[in-house]
Amino acid sequence: MTGEDAGPPRLGAVAALVGLDLAASRAADAWIGLDGEPCSENEAELIISATGAERQLAEALRGPPGGEVPEPDAEAIAALLRLAAGSPSGAVLAVGLRQKFLVPDDSWHAPARDECAVAFAELYRALALPALAVGAAGRAEVLLDGLCR
Repeated sequence: MTGEDAGPPRLGAVAALVGLDLAASRAADAWIGLDGEPCSENEAELIISATGAERQLAEALRGPPGGEVPEPDAEAIAALLRLAAGSPSGAVLAVGLRQKFLVPDDSWHAPARDECAVAFAELYRALALPALAVGAAGRAEVLLDGLCR
């Protein structure tokens, strides 16, 4: 592990990467989100400065390895990560996501990757949701309900 990867992943950086449309970004030669809109300056900076651990976690949350097409739930996952990024439980969620979705030595496939949205929703409900402010918690509940359908 390098010095840049020490500590929990920044959820804002992971969210920016999960919410990125890789094909559109390459075609436009600019960072484009899954919503078709250019990324904000803040998101672009998070994408550029993302650590290796943040990139690995985002790749695991986006869907099958090596694919440019994200899971259908990628936008919702990115939005939920953004909601948790500033919460008191953000660092705990980041560590939990890393443990659930990444295998330290890559010697085997992380089981959570097989049912990404469901595993993410379970972990989010347990670690992040209780610490969110009332308004953010309400938005998170709506997004989580959509993930589990």
